[in-house]
Amino acid sequence: MRWRFDRDELRLAVRSGDIIRVEAILEDQPEWADTTDGRGRSLLFVAAREGYNGRTTRLASLIQVLLDAGATVGPIEAVVLNQPQIVAELLAEEPGYATARDVEGQTPVHHAAARGVKDCMALLLGAGGDATAADLLGRTPLDLAVETGPWKAAPAVEVVRVLEEAGARMTLESAVALDEPGRLVRLLEDSAGGLERQGRRGGLLLHCAVRHGSTQALQTLLDAGADPNACDQHGRTPLIEAVRLLGEQELGEVVRRLLHAGADLSVRDGRGMRAADYASALGRKRAARVLSMLTG
Repeated sequence: MRWRFDRDELRLAVRSGDIIRVEAILEDQPEWADTTDGRGRSLLFVAAREGYNGRTTRLASLIQVLLDAGATVGPIEAVVLNQPQIVAELLAEEPGYATARDVEGQTPVHHAAARGVKDCMALLLGAGGDATAADLLGRTPLDLAVETGPWKAAPAVEVVRVLEEAGARMTLESAVALDEPGRLVRLLEDSAGGLERQGRRGGLLLHCAVRHGSTQALQTLLDAGADPNACDQHGRTPLIEAVRLLGEQELGEVVRRLLHAGADLSVRDGRGMRAADYASALGRKRAARVLSMLTG
């Protein structure tokens, strides 16, 4: 017997937020509610990542469809859905969940950090979760707590504090992301060659400060002697990176500080593009405003 649907259609429907399609497929094949994606992650996790997080709840109804069809809520799913009561119940049944690893080497502590959920984090650490564990890419929970991205729009400061109390150590990159100049100065004093240290996402600490819009950390690094024209692996200077990535509200102050420190507008990246070239590609009205920032 040939079914009307296949699992790939369900995966695509979940990722695209097509609740009508998801309902139709699961009505036909309810046992597919625990289908995983190509990386071994449950569709419940995928839906939460795409649309039920610190940025948006647009896929809340789709998640309910998965739950109604019997999707399993494991420790990672409970964390990303920010359900501390379920996390507590699961840990009571099996404390080992706090240190279990997924296909990327991440524990529920990593996921709680990435999601920025303090209550779930406290439960996991209380059950023996490791605040210093590294995943397969070498990322610790603290690294993920300070990152923005699909899970949250800003660093999870409260989660960072909980992790530090549990033994996590602040790094130069994390201090930059948190825009904490005092701690950054102390870490630079204790770290030889810190200004030239490569970040996890490429580039130097100055590029990291730009990506996060961390203006105080940016100024601290410039005052400490960071080169405003240093290039990342793509040949991009912090100024080019700022024009590429930042919104206008953050961009003006970052550009002002970089230009004052001697940033060179003529530098071209690996694609032969200058900061002004990226600005010109933003659309006429926005391009005019950004070019005005660059030229003063």
